[in-house]
Amino acid sequence: GTLAETPHEAELDLFTQILGYGSQLNQGNEMRALLVPLKSLVERHPDDLDAQATWDQRMLQALQNMQRPDELFAHWQAMAAAYPEMAGIQAGFATELARRGEVDAAIARLDAAERERGPWTPPELNQLRYAVLDILWNGYRLEQLVETCERWQREDPDRTDQQAADRHLSALVFLDREEEAERHTDAWLALAERDELSDADRARLQAAVQRALGGGYGFWRRGRFEDAGLERLAAAARRLARRDELSWLASQILS
Repeated sequence: GTLAETPHEAELDLFTQILGYGSQLNQGNEMRALLVPLKSLVERHPDDLDAQATWDQRMLQALQNMQRPDELFAHWQAMAAAYPEMAGIQAGFATELARRGEVDAAIARLDAAERERGPWTPPELNQLRYAVLDILWNGYRLEQLVETCERWQREDPDRTDQQAADRHLSALVFLDREEEAERHTDAWLALAERDELSDADRARLQAAVQRALGGGYGFWRRGRFEDAGLERLAAAARRLARRDELSWLASQILS
């Protein structure tokens, strides 16, 4: 109580220590009781968003552990409004919206965050986009997922990573658009012939190898291959084996 009510030097360091000691408490009611009086302490430092976000995230966890869904959602809303430049919080709130059945609102929020906020670092942008992929996949909105992946590739071909490439191919398979998935797989396997590969090229290539082996995001059905499939894999393995940085992919094919 005294620490929260009266300003002290280095009080944010003490705040961090107290939260550390709080790990010994029940992470529901007892943690909430610890956090409530500390709110005034962090509010004395309005420029320290990290301290405020730490308090909010710990309160979020406490409410979750207490199984108070309405308070939890209200806290998510408040956090999303308070921290528009924190990608993890925006992704978390969108995920919470989707859990409540508000998938369109969740996707719209993430799209707006990507366009209107930032600039985002690559890891931050990944947080936003992975949330989009998870929400669409878990909601079985696979057509929309394919359209989203294709839009991202058109807008910024060098931003594709393996998770997006995997989901793209797998969604096509689940939608019975196997021929389209095979065309992408062939084109992405052929990337191994390029002299230089971007990170996005490597991501597509890895996704293509997994698909050619019969796997994908959410499934694995490796089995017997027709002659054409075996030749495609053998050709890919030969190309990959010639590149030191990708020889592990050739080993994956041959194992």
